[in-house]
Amino acid sequence: MVHILGLSTATISPDERYLAALIKSDVGAEVQVWDFRSGNQLLAHALPVPQGRPIGPQPPTYIRYTNDGQLLAVYLSGDMFFVLRASDLSVVRTIRIKPDPNPTGLETSPADHRVAIRISGEVRIYDLDSGGEIRSWSVSPDEQFEKWALDPHLHGAGIAWNDDGKTLAISVADNPPCLRGGGTIYVFDLLKEKATKSFRVKFLPSAVAFGSGNNLYIASNTCGGYFSHWTLDLPIVDVTSGRETGRIPAGKVGIRNYIAVSTNKQFLLAHADRQKTTLEGFEDTVKIEDAQWQVWNLAARKLVLVLPSALQGTNCSYDSLSNSGLYAYGSGKDDVCIFPLPPVTQ
Repeated sequence: MVHILGLSTATISPDERYLAALIKSDVGAEVQVWDFRSGNQLLAHALPVPQGRPIGPQPPTYIRYTNDGQLLAVYLSGDMFFVLRASDLSVVRTIRIKPDPNPTGLETSPADHRVAIRISGEVRIYDLDSGGEIRSWSVSPDEQFEKWALDPHLHGAGIAWNDDGKTLAISVADNPPCLRGGGTIYVFDLLKEKATKSFRVKFLPSAVAFGSGNNLYIASNTCGGYFSHWTLDLPIVDVTSGRETGRIPAGKVGIRNYIAVSTNKQFLLAHADRQKTTLEGFEDTVKIEDAQWQVWNLAARKLVLVLPSALQGTNCSYDSLSNSGLYAYGSGKDDVCIFPLPPVTQ
C-alpha cells in the first residue's frame, strides 16, 4: 500500500516500475510519480486549475500512461486535459475538448500516442503528439439510462481498445437498470466514420475489455433481481460476428460492473457479488452480499484468486491490472492498494 495524501486516482506504468498519482484539492492539483515498491516519491509537478469549473468530486479525474510509458494523459475538469512527459512531468501540451464535458471514460491506445475520451453520448479520439482530434462518433441512443449506467464512480467506463490500436468497443445501456433489458455494443474502426459492427446483448452492459484476438468480455450492471439473486456470468463475444463464443462462470455470485484484462491477456480481474432487490418501506432496496474481486486465468478459464478485502483503515478497491498481470491495484481515499498476483500456471 502507498499512502498519498489527497489522492484522486493512480495508475502503474507499463514497465511496472512506477506509480503515477493525481492529487487534487479545492485550490490545486499535482501529479506525482512514486517507486511503489520502496514507497518513495520521485517526482511532483503542480498543474493549473482549469477555469470555470472547480475541482471536486464531479466530474471524475483520470491519469493514464501511453503504451510506451513516455507520456501521461491527465484530466482534471473543464474543457481540456494535459499531456505530460513521464520522465520529468513537464507539460508537453494541453488539448481542448468538447466544452463543459462530463467524461465517463478516458483510455490511451495500446499501440500509439492516442487517447479515447467518452463524453456523454460521444467518443472522441485525440492525437497526443499533435493535440488534434482524429475522429468522433455518436454512441448513445438514450441519455436517461446511459447517465446512470456509465457513472464511472459506480461502474466501468464501457470503452476498450483492441491491441491493434485501431479497433474500439463501446457499450451502450438503453434500458432501465433493474429490468431484464439489454444494451448495444458498438465496434469502431479508427479509419471509418461509422461503426463497423453493432450487436445487441440481453443484459445491461457496463465495462468491456478485449482478450486475445477479437474476443470481447462484457460485464453487466443489471441490478439484483426482485427477491432472488440473478447470477450473471461474464460472456465472451467475437466482435467481428457479434456471436457469443464462451462464458466465465459466475458461480454463486454475479460478475458486475468492473472488469480488466492484463495487456498480455493472461489475467482477468472482475468484481462480483450476490445481489437482490427487496421492497422495504415501499422503496426498492438493493441488498449486496459477498462482494469480492476475482482473478481469473484466461487460458484455463479458471478462478485462481479471490483478493482479500481492502486493508484495514482504507477503502481501496482492486479495479485495475498492471500490464503483465503482476499486480492488481486500486485507489481509495489517500491510499493505493497494490496486490502482487501469483504467476500463471496452466
